[in-house]
Amino acid sequence: MKTNSTQTAQKTLILFFPIVLCIISLYGQSLSAPKANEIELLQQDFKKISNFFEDAYRQNPTVPRGILEAISYQYRRFSTEEIYNEEYDDTHSIPRTYTVMGLTLNGKGVFRENLKLVDSLSSFSADEILQDNRKAVLAYAEAFAALQKRRECFSEDISKYKDILIKLSELPYQEDSKNWEYNYPINSFLYEIYRFLADSNMIHFSHRIWDVDFEKLFGEDIDKLRQHYIDISDKESNSNTDYSGANWIAAPSCNYTQGRNGATITGVTIHYTQGTYSGALAWFQNCNAHASAHYIIRSSDGQITQMVREQDKAWHVGSANSYTIGIEHEAYGNIASFFTEAMYQASAALVRDICLRRPNISTQRTFYRDTLDDGTVLNAGLHSLGGSTACTQIRGHQHYPNQTHTDPGPFWDWNHYYHLLNTSTNIITDTNLTGVFYDSGGASNDYGTNEHQFFLIQHPNADSITLDFTSFDLETNYDFLWIYDGDNPSAPRLGRWNSYSPGHIRSSGPALLVEFRSDCATQNSGWMANWNCHTSPSVLSDTIPPTTHILHDTSVWVNRNFTLKFKDTDNTHIKYRFWQITERDNSQWYGNPFNGFLHEDFNTYLDSSVWEHNGNWQINNQQLTYASSQGYAQLFTLHDDTKADCYLYEFLLNIPNDNCCSFFFHLQKNVSAPWNGYELRIDKIQQKVSLYMITNGVTTMLKSVSKVSFPNGSQQYRILWDTSHLHVYLFRQQSLLFDCVTASTGTEGGNRFVGFSSNGPIIIDNLHAYAGRDTSIIVSVGSNDTCLMRTQAFNGEPNCKIKSIVIDENFNFSNVEESSVKVDYTAPPTPTRIEASALTVHSNRLSGIPIYGQWDNMVDGQSGLSNYEYTLYITTGHNTCLRRSWESTNLTHTATGLQIPLQSTSCKIGVRSIDNAGNYSRVAFSNDLLFP
Repeated sequence: MKTNSTQTAQKTLILFFPIVLCIISLYGQSLSAPKANEIELLQQDFKKISNFFEDAYRQNPTVPRGILEAISYQYRRFSTEEIYNEEYDDTHSIPRTYTVMGLTLNGKGVFRENLKLVDSLSSFSADEILQDNRKAVLAYAEAFAALQKRRECFSEDISKYKDILIKLSELPYQEDSKNWEYNYPINSFLYEIYRFLADSNMIHFSHRIWDVDFEKLFGEDIDKLRQHYIDISDKESNSNTDYSGANWIAAPSCNYTQGRNGATITGVTIHYTQGTYSGALAWFQNCNAHASAHYIIRSSDGQITQMVREQDKAWHVGSANSYTIGIEHEAYGNIASFFTEAMYQASAALVRDICLRRPNISTQRTFYRDTLDDGTVLNAGLHSLGGSTACTQIRGHQHYPNQTHTDPGPFWDWNHYYHLLNTSTNIITDTNLTGVFYDSGGASNDYGTNEHQFFLIQHPNADSITLDFTSFDLETNYDFLWIYDGDNPSAPRLGRWNSYSPGHIRSSGPALLVEFRSDCATQNSGWMANWNCHTSPSVLSDTIPPTTHILHDTSVWVNRNFTLKFKDTDNTHIKYRFWQITERDNSQWYGNPFNGFLHEDFNTYLDSSVWEHNGNWQINNQQLTYASSQGYAQLFTLHDDTKADCYLYEFLLNIPNDNCCSFFFHLQKNVSAPWNGYELRIDKIQQKVSLYMITNGVTTMLKSVSKVSFPNGSQQYRILWDTSHLHVYLFRQQSLLFDCVTASTGTEGGNRFVGFSSNGPIIIDNLHAYAGRDTSIIVSVGSNDTCLMRTQAFNGEPNCKIKSIVIDENFNFSNVEESSVKVDYTAPPTPTRIEASALTVHSNRLSGIPIYGQWDNMVDGQSGLSNYEYTLYITTGHNTCLRRSWESTNLTHTATGLQIPLQSTSCKIGVRSIDNAGNYSRVAFSNDLLFP
């Protein structure tokens, strides 16, 4: 908890004396750069269908190269994802398009049904087209070629195909219409097609770039199509837009309500069109829609068109129409590549302008809590965040009461959008080596409402900064703290916290940035934390490796859970401790992946029950090889990395030729969902090694080292992953190549994998995964899958090993210590064929009678038999007692000096075997003794 003691308060005031409070932009040029590699996103989908286009051009050679790709890009960004959700059941929504070629079946009386046209002009039926994207591409190509032949149009002038593109489009069109507004949607569609064909960036998706004379193609209207602000209405009309960066095309009065009947505008609604920009413009121009939005934003460049005045009520969010401004963004909810940086930037500029003109709407009250700590995902599905007086004023369609639409959905990056809307904010900077860090309320008061604060701790000589929270109390689900590994929010994110404390945080460099946001209600006590800037220690010259010893007597048999201790020593300090349990299945040693271990030396065979792969992976000369240079091959195995707070992966890698390969870890993958995890990419061609984070299928570079030499032969790579602090270290031949702090990959539940991929020949050996440990561990023993040791010895030979390796704070590695463990937790076999007899009887009572017994020899396959226990059981009346017990290594035994009561009703012997691990068999009994 916070303290308000005089001593602490004075210390804090002294420490914060040099603090600089200023208003600055923390983002600079980083916000104008793409938030992800948009070309890479497009390439991922394009690779899946590129051969469709090649087949189509080969079968229809008159179709100009690039036309088919331009159409697919315009409608689907090459994605084969099925576009269907609850919005298409809504009669107010834009007509649905099908396949990667954007073909319409039901135009709802407004759009042209170009699927039927393509059906009539091609050899494919509508049903075939709808069910197969390859046939859709071929059908569109055949239809285009048929129109070329019909019009005798085979020109090298790409502009000559404008009429064919119009003919094959679904958009409304009036030839020779003087109503520019009516034909603006289809001209916008054509402009996007020709811009794709002329864009050098699109060479990734086409075999040529076309020369396009846009001025000749579109005449004086080209400025209206390519610029952000254009006035295309009669100059005599009231055509000034509310936002100076927008075009103006009026929606008809049948699609909106003039005025707001006295309601105050208190919110902005973020939508996606679930169709193209040009399609949304056309749809809102007709009265069949019964829908509209104030603004529509184009994906490719962020062009904005206004269709309804802000003072009027657009029909876009049902019961919330009266108090909101609606902004449609050109996108499909399940295609990530539509959400471009240009569109984010344009949308943020528009909303900032709205808030500037309407001070009762604050950019700080933008939705940002996409995922709650209890796992609730607020940017997927429907989640009402309140009505006109809600704290969250700028939010998605999905966040209003009584809705059925879920836009903008999980691909809309709310955190990025929040930063774009709030580009300048307060930042408190401290450059001391140590200090106490409070929220805005200080040591004894609560933080405030509607806060957005940055706190920057940095020191030019610091190698790292640690931040330790001693108290933490934020309003659950509403107020949040972010921490970044750097001096700006574009730096890698160490995490986001709300209902639980960050605990111990460590940066990888000289700066640590903390961001705090609170909503419009409820203030809690906040936090208290201590920071320390760590400068380079004098022991950096230390080259003495640490040592580790496993304190286990290899001669002792183990038959139950036991405590295993380690002795780790170093001349400075041990930083990381690891261990591994390996087991042998009579053919090879392995580590149980479900317990966080891996041990694969690739000495015998590639076990198909352990490894999943494609491509030509083989075991040659006791090494894993990928011999083919054709295609991209992958190989993966399970590895549960939730058992410890750090892991060490190591492997030998030989790259004979100039090619690129990758090692994946903490990987969550399946057929139906995007991948999450980390990728270490080793690129011999470009002589660099890079670490990437994969989040929902999107790959982001975290760190890269260039000018890396690749000597001939195998090199050992080690990846140390500190899961508690999301810190990754990369070593090669025990030299530290780099370290970096990562963000969470979003993996939740499901299996984890490690694996390799390659686009050329590689040789891999000795793949091991060690789990983090303490100085002692309780080792569970037994047959249960959750036990750490499960494999018993065979004929006295141990089938379990323990390995240990430690690393000191200067990243010197110890040698790997190993110790065998003899395990036997199963009972030995029960003796068989128990025979017994009494040798002598006295006249007056049974006393001093020798009892003779014998049994078959038993065999124990684990630890071997130690001896047998031989016991006399006597029953008198209803009571049974053990008269005496003896142990013998023989198969016979004679017990003498016994006294047996005359009233005994039963007398027998029992025998059980004992193995060398101390396990007992069940007791086997003889028949009742017969006395002579």
